[in-house]
Amino acid sequence: LPNSKLEAPIVIPGDTSSPDTIEWGVAKIRAPDVWTTYGVTGVGAVAANVDTGVQYDHPALVGHYRGNLGGGVFDHNYNWYDPTGVSPNVPADDNGHGTHTMGTMIGDDGGVNQIGVAPGAKWIAAYGCCPSNDALLEAQQFMIAPTDLAGNNPDPSKRPDVLNQSWGGPGGSEIFEGVIAALRASGVFPSFSAGNSGSTCGTLGSPGDNPSAFNVGATTSTDTIASFSSRGPSPFSGQTGPNVSAPGNGVRSSYPTNTYSSLSGTSMAAPHVAGAVALLISLEPKLRGRVAELEELLRKTAVPLTSTQTCGGVPGT
Repeated sequence: LPNSKLEAPIVIPGDTSSPDTIEWGVAKIRAPDVWTTYGVTGVGAVAANVDTGVQYDHPALVGHYRGNLGGGVFDHNYNWYDPTGVSPNVPADDNGHGTHTMGTMIGDDGGVNQIGVAPGAKWIAAYGCCPSNDALLEAQQFMIAPTDLAGNNPDPSKRPDVLNQSWGGPGGSEIFEGVIAALRASGVFPSFSAGNSGSTCGTLGSPGDNPSAFNVGATTSTDTIASFSSRGPSPFSGQTGPNVSAPGNGVRSSYPTNTYSSLSGTSMAAPHVAGAVALLISLEPKLRGRVAELEELLRKTAVPLTSTQTCGGVPGT
């Protein structure tokens, strides 16, 4: 497999980046119902991404960063890791993609920019996407047992509850299967983008198509599958895919520097699921670490949708 890469998002033409207060994707998956009905916003849960980094002082993100000790004091140890040396001491984003996906998970500036599914959760991050597969693997290891900035003194008690990974490569490769299985075994929920190679069948990307990954396709605001969204069957099991789909078309979220942007892609869909996992753990802490049960909850409560397409002999009806 060539080095994995970002699932490049699609920029929305004419985007003004004006807020909807609660963004449409957050509302579509009914996160606000959880906030108001149960009084739960993600408090007590920790979400993470392995991506292009995060602008940690973005107004919608800085208050939710686990390394923010208050009063302008930050401790990045165990909360940020960069195996490449691009920004080894503080979280930074040299692309924008990671800041965007993080915003969809937990972002909220306390005002009109309610962009995140679980704004009460904390976040940590690792730079890994995508100079090399080695960097990606090191970033996974950090999530299983976070370390200080130098990569020393691992502490598994500081691992996140859910890890979003909006990147991939050609389907059918299992080079990341071992580390994804290790994430699951350690209790970290692995949310992956399905890929942007639709609309034909059999286009799921790796490692989202791996048996231990939970991969997410993209839907539009009218609850149709996005044309670009990759779909199954899985090359390993032959089962339908992706596991679920979530809002991924025209998703507005945080972007460097201190701005907002609307992007489309399964990269934007997967963090909606990661944020939902953070909400579930916040609502019922006994679900922490019980990855299979969380997956089953997501599958059983997803809204059934149909299409006219047949993939792998399974009709879209």
